[in-house]
Amino acid sequence: MSGGSSSQVNIRDVSFRATDFAKLKPGQVLIQEGESVPLKTPEANGVGSESVFVDKVIPRENFDREGQNWANCE
Repeated sequence: MSGGSSSQVNIRDVSFRATDFAKLKPGQVLIQEGESVPLKTPEANGVGSESVFVDKVIPRENFDREGQNWANCE
């Protein structure tokens, strides 16, 4: 890299089942997206939600567009 800059990439594990893929139609992409969900019982320290990853089906065009947006790569 020139100018002393650096870049970093963070990757996390994702897991899907074969049955998940079998439900896809041509032109669809299966992704996992983070969502904040309320806890059934809020914690004593005031935390009332947690982050979970949920499966989501999106059109291939949206997947390609999101991959071009640097904000999605942070």
